[in-house]
Parts: sequence; structure tokens; C-alpha cells
Amino acid sequence: MQGLFVLGIILISIVFPSSVRAELVVTDVRVGVSGDRTRVVLHTSQSLAVESFTLTAPPRLVVSMPASSWKLPSQWRKQKGGLVKSFRFGPGNAGQSRLVLDLTGPAKILEKVVLPPNSGRGARIVLDLGPLDPVAFEKTSGWPAGQGPSDAAAKPGAAQKPATSAKGPKTVCLDPGHGGPDPGATGSTGIHEKAIVLSAATKLRDVLNKSGRYAAVMTRDTDIFLSLKARVAHCRNKGAALMISLHADSAGNALGARGATVYTLSEKASDAEAEELAKSENRADQIAGIHFPENDDLVSSILIDLAQKETKGKSIDFARSLVVELQETGPMVPKSHKFAGFRVLKAPDVPSVLIEMGYLTNAQDEGRILDERWQWQFAKAVTRAVDTYFSRSGPNLGAPQP
Repeated sequence: MQGLFVLGIILISIVFPSSVRAELVVTDVRVGVSGDRTRVVLHTSQSLAVESFTLTAPPRLVVSMPASSWKLPSQWRKQKGGLVKSFRFGPGNAGQSRLVLDLTGPAKILEKVVLPPNSGRGARIVLDLGPLDPVAFEKTSGWPAGQGPSDAAAKPGAAQKPATSAKGPKTVCLDPGHGGPDPGATGSTGIHEKAIVLSAATKLRDVLNKSGRYAAVMTRDTDIFLSLKARVAHCRNKGAALMISLHADSAGNALGARGATVYTLSEKASDAEAEELAKSENRADQIAGIHFPENDDLVSSILIDLAQKETKGKSIDFARSLVVELQETGPMVPKSHKFAGFRVLKAPDVPSVLIEMGYLTNAQDEGRILDERWQWQFAKAVTRAVDTYFSRSGPNLGAPQP
């Protein structure tokens, strides 16, 4: 009997390994200086095995670890000093994450300590850095085998200038939700979602176009109704390389709910709230008296094309960049990147995301979203995320290059 029990435990661990594996989360990165030493501390949900290497021109320290979620405080960019000029983070090669430290000069790790979780605190990875002779730094720096630039794309979390295509600026399609007889959510001040998202989308269009790197188009620039099918078709017909749908949420029975959320497409919702929101947004056509059968040609072809892993992967990659940048503009909901079956995200060949800018049923969120200064900040943050996304586009989209 005891043998059968042990065998059962072994079988469970084999069949359900992912169900018992806790998510790896990096919750903070802190930088401190003492004399000529610079200490970098990674706060993590559990102990992680990390590896590192340095690169030259410019000097960088790259820290690789198992694939992790990055949920840093909103002010993470302020963490710098001593030998650390700045840092960025994101997915690395398959199954990995990377932290890239931009150095003020040649440096090396003097000491590395992993402190396990203790007394309710998570684990900590402590890296003590010290200056290194430039000649020695040059000799000891370089890419590990199989991790060179040809295997990666560039710099997550950093605002970069992506290369425009030979045909000119890349087309970004902006979709302000609702419109016409469909007002969307209504705030406590009586403002309708359709008006707020149109205002925010117009500012985002202007910032994108002013950069010279993008040609932003909009599904609507006045208070008109467009079916979800027409919105998708418009972006595809314009040859969009990216589609961004803008919305503002309402909490319903979720009292106190606030913060922004980024959604990408999945036929299986990430949670019940995401599923209910998708159902609500997908009813927009019915509000205007329009009904498309679920098995119409467009939807059927899209559901087939969604098997194309590349488009969904690119959408997820862009969503991750958005979460990083939007953290700088205000609160985000827990688990800020969610998945649901939004019809408006079903373009088979255009990476697409839906941004809920906040809750109109929350007075603080409503005030923030209505503030035109915030709308400009939002537009600049989304543009930085677009920059990061296109700088990483390539055969291995999502694998960062230091």
C-alpha cells in the first residue's frame, strides 16, 4: 500500500508539474552605492539561479535567469548610481528572462549572494560590482555561445528608435471604442466612454505622427458607429503593422476597482472578469441593431488564422511593453496583462491589443483619464511602447538583445 502511495505521488508530479510550480516574479530592483562598490539587489518571489556576462561598446552587465514576470514599482527607472547608469529587463532566449545593466564604465561582479525567502520576505539576489581595468574588461567580455545578437532582438524597457521600413513609416491603426448610438461606459460626471477614448486616441495619433516613424490612422475620428467587423477590416485595409483599441472600463459590482489593463486575444479568458468584459464589448454591434452570426466568413477565417502563432506572439510582446510603460502613468490592475476573446482583436495578420485606460466608475480614475495633461502622458507612454515593440521585431521577436 505504501508503495502505491509513493507511486501515486510520482505520477502526479510527472503529469501535473506546472500546477505545483509557483510563478517566478521579480518584484523590485534596487541600486545602492558605498565607496567604489555598487550593490544591485533583485527582490524575487523565490530563489533563482542567475548567470551573468559583460559586453563592451558600451559597457553592460547582462544577468540571465529563468523566465520571470516583472512587477516592479512604478518608479523603477530612478534606481541608478555608481557603476549603474540605467537598466532594462524583459524576456531573453527561450525559457529565460534578462536584466541588462548599462554601466558607467568597465566593471565586474565582486560578489554574488542569493538570500532565500525568510520571515515572510521573498528571496534576494545581491550583486556587488566594482570597477575593472579596461583591458581586463575587454578580454573577459563577450557573448556566451548561442546568445549573440543574431539570436536576439533589442532592449526591452528602453525607448529606442526603431528602423522604419524601406517603404516609409510603419502604419499604426488606432481604434477608439464605441461611438454613435453606443456610448460605452458612463462616468459619474456623465461623460461617455466614446468621447474620452476619441480624445485620447487623437492625442496618441498626433504623438505617433510627430515622431516621423509612424503613420497613425484611426477607425473613427468623429462620433460615429462602426461595427467590430468594420474596425478590423479598416485596419487590415490600411496595411496596419499594429492595432491599438482604446477603451475605459466600468466596475459593475467590483467596488473599488481602478487602474489600467492591457488585453490580448485568447479564446480562453484569463479570468472571469476578463471574460465578462469581452462579452460586454462584443455586444457593441447589437446595441446599434446589427448582428453578425458567430460563424460568418470573416470570423471563421480569422479563427483559423489565429493558429498563426506569430501574430499572437507579437501581440503579447507588445502588451508586455505597454504594461512597463503604462506603469509610469498611473495605477494598473493586478496582473495588468489579461487575455479574452475580443472580436475587435481578431485580425489574423495584425498584432492587436486593447487598452482599458481605467475605470470610469472610480472617481480617481475618471479624473485622471479626463485630464488632458494625463492624456498626453498616456500618448507618449504608448508611443514608447510602440518604439520598443518595433525595435524588437524580427525572426525572434521577444528575445531581448542587451
